[in-house]
Amino acid sequence: LLIIMANDPSKGSRTPTKSRASLLKHKTRSPGESVRESEKSLQKLLEDFEDGKLNAFGNSDMLRKLNEIREIQEKLTLRHFEIDQMRIRHDSSTEGYKDEASLHELTQTLEKLGAKIQSLHSTVNDGEM
Repeated sequence: LLIIMANDPSKGSRTPTKSRASLLKHKTRSPGESVRESEKSLQKLLEDFEDGKLNAFGNSDMLRKLNEIREIQEKLTLRHFEIDQMRIRHDSSTEGYKDEASLHELTQTLEKLGAKIQSLHSTVNDGEM
């Protein structure tokens, strides 16, 4: 339903008028037409993405930095689980385990990750995105 608002000088506000609405033609699409148009649009979007025409992160340097951050996060998570497994094995055995060295390693990696994220944040705030 299409209703157009028109100014009514006596009321000082906008009121709906059906006379103008009747002048506009409303094109009704069948569900099949809408689906086909949506499919075409999505296919075009996919092609543009695959061709590298879409760039949601600004320049390629931004994307590189985001990938570096993701890689550091993945390595940090993996190393954290490895260290946890070593700690569990150590608790159930008599072999030595260096808790402090492992925590230092995780802390250093976390600091590196923080610096990368801060660098990315600075880049975005400087308008390079």
